[in-house]
Amino acid sequence: MSAYSKATVEAVKELLDIGIALSAEKNSKKLLEMILREARRITQCDAGTLFLLEKEQLVFKIIQNDKLNIYQGGFGEKINLPPLDIDATTVAGYCAMNKKVVNIADVYAVKQNAIDFSGPRRYDSITGYHTKSMLVVPLADNEGETIGVLQLLNAQDEQGQVIPFACYIEQVVCSIASQAAVAISNMRYVKELDEMLHAFVRVISTAIDERSPYNANHTRNMTRRAGSFARYLKKQGAADELSEEVIEQLIMSAWLHDIGKIAIPLEIMDKPTRLGEHEELLYCRLMTIREQRKVQLIKKAMKGDQLKTPEGIATFWIEIADIEADMDSVNDFLAKVNNPSTVVDEKMQQKTQELAERTWSRAGGNEEPWLLPMEVEALMVPCGTLTENERHTIENHVGITRKMLDQIPFGAKYCTVPGWACSHHEFLDGSGYPRKLTTDDLPIPVRILTIMDIYDALTACDRPYRNALPPEKAFAILGEMANAGKLDAGLVSCFKESQIWMD
Repeated sequence: MSAYSKATVEAVKELLDIGIALSAEKNSKKLLEMILREARRITQCDAGTLFLLEKEQLVFKIIQNDKLNIYQGGFGEKINLPPLDIDATTVAGYCAMNKKVVNIADVYAVKQNAIDFSGPRRYDSITGYHTKSMLVVPLADNEGETIGVLQLLNAQDEQGQVIPFACYIEQVVCSIASQAAVAISNMRYVKELDEMLHAFVRVISTAIDERSPYNANHTRNMTRRAGSFARYLKKQGAADELSEEVIEQLIMSAWLHDIGKIAIPLEIMDKPTRLGEHEELLYCRLMTIREQRKVQLIKKAMKGDQLKTPEGIATFWIEIADIEADMDSVNDFLAKVNNPSTVVDEKMQQKTQELAERTWSRAGGNEEPWLLPMEVEALMVPCGTLTENERHTIENHVGITRKMLDQIPFGAKYCTVPGWACSHHEFLDGSGYPRKLTTDDLPIPVRILTIMDIYDALTACDRPYRNALPPEKAFAILGEMANAGKLDAGLVSCFKESQIWMD
């Protein structure tokens, strides 16, 4: 192999290595710094600037100048220079406008040109730098659209003397610029897709919360607190596994944890009392029964001539009052057991059964119970408002969530989201649902989701079936659950100490 061909192979290999490195970099700041650094290294130039096209202007992204010891943009100092217009008033603007490479051996030797070189000369007069050779290359995406400009200054030979940028170097830089443009475009596409996914998730989650006036703030509260608490733990060094990537997955899981509720009937999800939508029907029936009992008493009194004597009339009104008192007592009792704040004990359940055994006659003469079977079932619920079947329906939102999330191609970045989002009702002792997971199956992010979900449910002021609890009472309940082995005691303690719940 000749020396020339060997050098060519090495040059090609170097370009390939640069291309691989550019395509592999996922951090935007590192990517931009790498583009300029590698271009300067290949060309052995003293300084350079990388511009990106934003809103029809060239924005300074990276500035490097070895002689002046200037390293701005990226991870360096902030750049405070205004953007450049896309026109011939600057070299970079001309390059972007015409999509042409500009290779100038000596900026000061240019007599007349379509490009205005007063910018570099003015820069030199301010900084004391001397711009001589200049190579400016457009960055074009795969559709041929300019997305930025790479500007290199003062190529140097082995003795450090400023020389023109050679023609073959121009080709090399154009190759780097092409690879850089692809890498930048790909990163932008990924960012846009990520933003689109987040926007879609927020829209869907908001739609689910807004579907119920009693659940309007739950997802937003839970997402905000989960993210803040995770970053608090990271800052405190209390959870090494909570990297920023993991926190992003946690936040996405919080946004989506209740997406399955879109399929849950509102009359169950928002059930304010034990009877729910059947409440009005029952009270209308009891009113009918009240009037029917009084009518029957009147007919009986008239048939037996009871109303013809003062004593009979007095007895009649006593019996009417007894009916009214009995029905008022029934209404009061039912109102009490229907109230979600009432704990229905065995004695109340027995009285409910006794009422269900009482009958009344419809217009056609059919005998029917005072309380329908579905009403008895609802009023017998010891705590809360949901019957066993309704509770199963509510709990099924987790399974629906999993089915929905399995249809979304989250990719590697958010691959944990479906599993985490569907585990926020699991407990460390295996008593949760739907999969009865235990400690080893529940990573820190899921444990955080569970705590945030319970805390918001306890303290929410928009729940129809329970008044909001003060934070101290909510933490007492969380503490009891932690002591029972259901929640992570350390996380509950840290959550209380963090005070992020005070927002």
